[in-house]
Amino acid sequence: MDTNFLSGGIAELQEAKNAISESAHLQSAFDAAMANASAKEKDLESQKKYVNDKVNSAIKERRGQLKKVHDEQVDTANKNLKEAEKQRRVAKSDAVQARITDETADLVGQADALKKQTKKLFKDNKVPGFCNSKFFYSLYAPKSASDFVILVITVVVTLGLIPNVVCALLQTDKLIIKILVYLAIVVFFVAIYFIIFLVSKRNTKGGILEQGRGLRKELAQKNKEIKKMSKTIVKDKDESTYGLEGYDSEIQSLQQALNETVQKREDALKAFDEETAVQIREEIQKENQPTIDQMTEDVKASKAAFEEAKAKATQAAENVTNNFEVYLGKKNTSVEKIDGLISLIQEGKAKTIMEALDIQNGEIK
Repeated sequence: MDTNFLSGGIAELQEAKNAISESAHLQSAFDAAMANASAKEKDLESQKKYVNDKVNSAIKERRGQLKKVHDEQVDTANKNLKEAEKQRRVAKSDAVQARITDETADLVGQADALKKQTKKLFKDNKVPGFCNSKFFYSLYAPKSASDFVILVITVVVTLGLIPNVVCALLQTDKLIIKILVYLAIVVFFVAIYFIIFLVSKRNTKGGILEQGRGLRKELAQKNKEIKKMSKTIVKDKDESTYGLEGYDSEIQSLQQALNETVQKREDALKAFDEETAVQIREEIQKENQPTIDQMTEDVKASKAAFEEAKAKATQAAENVTNNFEVYLGKKNTSVEKIDGLISLIQEGKAKTIMEALDIQNGEIK
């Protein structure tokens, strides 16, 4: 096509119109082929993902079932071991307690004798039983540091804390009433203290309380020795005298059984991962391979059609650009614009394409 095109008329414009229409048609075919190829690729990827998800789901389910069976076996073996260990602990505890009872029998007997002797001392001298207590000695015959601590606490509670609490709870704002109540409570506790003192004093002459204190001190020493001996026995790591060999043998056997069960589970899961899982994957992929192969062929065919449509559309577009657009201009290279130019020539307003372009572009009125 040369510059004579612009001096041409309807025939040349019709040729341009046909080329533009053909280019538009081929471009539409190219767009459709591109969309079809893209859709086919997406369908293939979706199918592959579906197969892969199906494989993973099947493997996960089968592995979970296998693991559950072996976990139950491990749990049973572990439960049996725990029960045997519990029985051993109970047996040892009973044996230790029996040993404590046996080895502290003399001390316990001496402590019981001291208790009876102290009780008899107070009874024979008609001293009230409550006098034979730590609290009584702390209030009426304090001697040790702990006695004085108990005495101070008792004084603070009875002469300070209780009266103040009672006064705080009174439904009155009159200070005199609160003072009277406070004094009444103090007098009450002091009176009780001296009443007990007078009652006990009549029968505690002749050093009875000191004799009782001596016996109580001796008893406390015996109890301390019993506690120390018991603690030593409990901490003794030598278990050879408790007859626990049968339990140890059973525990060892159950521990070995547990270890073997755990190892079986690990071996089974390893074999599944290395063999069974591979077989499951191959079976499912084999089942779905024909579909994937067909879809792969469809993708290849759609890509080939796409490439062919692309080549045709490119060639047609280049033909329009090189042979018509360079003369008509881009804005006039359309079916509607070409029809306008043809109309101008048909109506006699223009004789050539160049004149029609000038009119259409507004250069000639």
